[in-house]
Amino acid sequence: MERKLYTVGDGGAGQPDKVVIWLSGCGQRWQFRVFPRLNLILLENDDVLRKSVVLAACVLALNSPVWASPLQTYDFGQPAPAAKASRSVEVVMGDMTFTPKAIEIKAGETVRFVLVNKGQLLHEFNIGDAAMHAKHQQEMLQMQQSGMLTPTSVKEMDHSAMAGMDHGAMGHNMESDMKSGMKHDDPNSVLVEPGKTAELTWTFSKATNLEFACNIPGHYQAGMVGKLTVSQ
Repeated sequence: MERKLYTVGDGGAGQPDKVVIWLSGCGQRWQFRVFPRLNLILLENDDVLRKSVVLAACVLALNSPVWASPLQTYDFGQPAPAAKASRSVEVVMGDMTFTPKAIEIKAGETVRFVLVNKGQLLHEFNIGDAAMHAKHQQEMLQMQQSGMLTPTSVKEMDHSAMAGMDHGAMGHNMESDMKSGMKHDDPNSVLVEPGKTAELTWTFSKATNLEFACNIPGHYQAGMVGKLTVSQ
């Protein structure tokens, strides 16, 4: 297993407020976890401790991942293959705008969203309620602060961030997977770089009021959010 460590915030006395541990393996896709402040001096100098931290992170990633995993579920529906969609809806992303601004769907319907970014910035299409978006905005902020998100793209991880750690002891498969970089792969969300097109297909299981939003820091607050109404 291989891992990278990033710090977020200032906890005082030179210590970070949070530590982002990015790891692969664990029997799943790439995961990254945010932990409360750790003693980085101990982490850097105690081989047993740092291996224990990564092992604990792996267990947490399997049981309660921040990012998407096969175990993650949503009470309003689930992702679906594009071939099962009953219709397609094109959503054009401008800079801080969605067109259309509202979408109506029937409960039980499977919709293929075609997402076209005509803006100059990186944007996200995320399906959820207001509380889900607020939580995801904090996760996106952590990604931005750690350098994983730029205004126009998603960056690969900095492989030198933990060069002093014993990569060999953690296994070859993780090191190989690490080269693919970070994945933003929540099943209800997709990031689209400027000038590109992406798709998201979703089956809506019940009547509810949702939002489709861009949760990149500042974008939701600037008005990049639309209404998604699921009716009987």
